[in-house]
Amino acid sequence: MQKFIIMSILLTLSYAGGNFYYYQDKKIFLTPIQSSVKIQRSYSKQTNKINYYKTRKGDIVGIGKELIIKLKDGAEPQSLVNKYHIIIKKRLIKNIYLVEVNNTKETLNTSNKLTFDDNVIYAQPNFIKRMQQRWKNFFYVLFVFLHCLLVVVEKVVVINQQKLI
Repeated sequence: MQKFIIMSILLTLSYAGGNFYYYQDKKIFLTPIQSSVKIQRSYSKQTNKINYYKTRKGDIVGIGKELIIKLKDGAEPQSLVNKYHIIIKKRLIKNIYLVEVNNTKETLNTSNKLTFDDNVIYAQPNFIKRMQQRWKNFFYVLFVFLHCLLVVVEKVVVINQQKLI
């Protein structure tokens, strides 16, 4: 019985750190890791520290200081600035904003608080994911293109040979 209680306490404490976010009203737990794989994000101007986590599916994601939030119609993003200590970086599309928190330690916590705000439809970290399949896909598409080009060239050669005869 004591073993069960101790295990329950340890399990509860492991999730008490706030290593989760909400997605479609469900808690999605993340396990912090020390990543040896740095996720490149060349299109981002984030220069802050990135914390790495592993999802339950085994994917590695990075979380910086950015959040993506969607507001309800009529809600003003400025009303959230002082309340949650965020900076509005830019409006992405109607009612969806890219915002920034003060430091990476607060990203998940602020995201979770914003989720329960009456003016917010959803809030989640602007995840940095590894794009490992892109090069494989590029080479496959290149192979298919070159194969099609070869087929066309062969047909043109055959047609030209028939004209010569």
